[in-house]
Amino acid sequence: MKVELWTRENPPCSYCEVAKKLLDSKGISYINKVVGRDIDKEFAVSSTGHKTVPMVWIDGRMIGGFNELRSFLLSKDLS
Repeated sequence: MKVELWTRENPPCSYCEVAKKLLDSKGISYINKVVGRDIDKEFAVSSTGHKTVPMVWIDGRMIGGFNELRSFLLSKDLS
C-alpha cells in the first residue's frame, strides 16, 4: 500500500500530526508533502476540490482527510 499525505506546517495542523502518528502507530510508511513547499496550494485545491489538510492518498487515489484515513484503516483492520 502506497500512502501519501499532503499536509501543512505553517500554521501547524493538528489533524496532519495525528494522521502521521496514526500511520506510524500502525507501522505504515508514507510520503509527506507539504502544501506551500512541496506542492503549490492552488494546485492542491484545484486538483482535489478540497481546501483542508491533510489530504490522504492511498495507492494513487485520494480518500479524503484524517477521518477518512482512520475509517479506512479500521475497515482494513491493519495492525
